Amino acid sequence: MKTSTMAGVVFMALIVLGIVAVIHAYWTTVYAIDRSRGWLGRAQTAGTPTEFVTYMRESLKLLEPFHGNPVWWLPTEYTNVDRIKTDMESSIKRAEVLSELSPQSDAYQQGMDDLRGKVNIFDDQLVQIKDWLFFYNPLNLTLLAIWVVMEILLFVIWSGD
Repeated sequence: MKTSTMAGVVFMALIVLGIVAVIHAYWTTVYAIDRSRGWLGRAQTAGTPTEFVTYMRESLKLLEPFHGNPVWWLPTEYTNVDRIKTDMESSIKRAEVLSELSPQSDAYQQGMDDLRGKVNIFDDQLVQIKDWLFFYNPLNLTLLAIWVVMEILLFVIWSGD
């Protein structure tokens, strides 16, 4: 088999590998965050503290695999996943306390408004980290590095013909 034909086959294989790697990375990181944000949206519109707690717990479950700060470049506490999860758990505890109050009380209404405002912040924090999480998984980074090296090697082989 000629070198250029073999390089073409390897190039096509690398394209397929790249597509599979991107789909895997999206599914395990970005999509998990999007699903978590979906539950946050449900929590924000919850009519009772009990519903709020249910939706927040679902959102937290999807964040379990993530820890630390995925933002490598100028990380802040705003993008620290562990802090975000701690704040979400705090909101759940507050909602559990609110469920003991009368829905007609001012404290209940103010508490629910406060929780809904916090959900906006959680959502914004997840938006901030979502793109960085694409490179959070070591497997994603390894596949990306292999793909780049192979593409460079193919370029060198192809340009040598």
